[in-house]
Amino acid sequence: AQVWSISAPCQSWSTMGHQRGSMSKEGQVLIALMRHAKLLQPSLIVFEQVSGFRRSEDFEHWRASVQDAGFELA
Repeated sequence: AQVWSISAPCQSWSTMGHQRGSMSKEGQVLIALMRHAKLLQPSLIVFEQVSGFRRSEDFEHWRASVQDAGFELA
């Protein structure tokens, strides 16, 4: 697929959840998706995530993985 739409498990970063982020089994899904994106190189990836994600410690690590995979945030 040339365009991916990704909505990683929200409870890992939701302010209403436990906010375990990438330390949770569900949170590991986002990391795995970026590994796949690096290999498969879709033309565009659209991410949807809860607002707590941007405020989490994981956000900067995720942003670095996006750049490492050869993508830019827009």
